[in-house]
Amino acid sequence: MEYNAEMDYKSREERLTEKRRSKRWVKLALILHEERKKTGMSQWDLAYALGKGQAWVSKYEAAQSKLSVVDFLEVAEVLGIRGEASNLLRKVWKAGDEKD
Repeated sequence: MEYNAEMDYKSREERLTEKRRSKRWVKLALILHEERKKTGMSQWDLAYALGKGQAWVSKYEAAQSKLSVVDFLEVAEVLGIRGEASNLLRKVWKAGDEKD
């Protein structure tokens, strides 16, 4: 990917949203990215714990691929947020109701 100085000034959410992905899809990607960062885990660490490749984590965090319910729960388990999964999904669902 070619460097674009304008990207430095855009938030992660703005960059994901401008790709015309659904708000819910983007919200889930943002939440899981933030939760992983809070744990101090790298994408490599998380992928290893899940028995996946780092690219798999990168793609869902960039909202380039979707997670199954089982994958979501496994990610939540490793991140230590499985107990909060239903609350996180409510936030994701509400994001789709927000007006532009």
